[in-house]
Amino acid sequence: MSNRMANSPYLNSIFDHERHKNAVKWTAKRIEALKEKLKIEAIAFTGQSGAGVAYPVSYLTGIPLICVRKDNRENSHGCDVEQANTEVKNYVIIDDFMETGSTVDRILEKLRDLTCVAIILYNHYGENRTIYKGIPGYTHH
Repeated sequence: MSNRMANSPYLNSIFDHERHKNAVKWTAKRIEALKEKLKIEAIAFTGQSGAGVAYPVSYLTGIPLICVRKDNRENSHGCDVEQANTEVKNYVIIDDFMETGSTVDRILEKLRDLTCVAIILYNHYGENRTIYKGIPGYTHH
C-alpha cells in the first residue's frame, strides 16, 4: 500500500503555518471592520481551503458559518448547504482567490434567497477593492 501525498499549491495558504496565520488574522480583521456597516450575519465558504480559514475566522469574529458543498459527492445528509440554526439575511463570502468566478457564482446560486454583501479574498494579492457582479470585494494587498 503506497502513501499518496502531494504538496498541493492551492492549499499552501492552509498548510504553511505563517501564511495560514496571516490569512486568518487578515480575514478576521477585514470582516470585523465591515461587520456593522454591511450587517454581516454569516460567513459563506466552500471547499478545503475555504474551511481552513472560515472556521478560525468564525471563532474570532463570533459570526456563524454557511458551508456550501462543492458537489453531490461531498454533501452531508443530502444537503448542498449547511448552516447554524440562525436567521440570516446578509452574508460575506470568503475564498482564497478568484480566477473565473465559478466558486463565487456557485455560492451565490445556492444562497440566492440571501444577500451577499462582500467577497473577501484572503490569498489574492492585487487591487485592494474589486467589484464582482455589483458586490464589493476586498483583497489582501
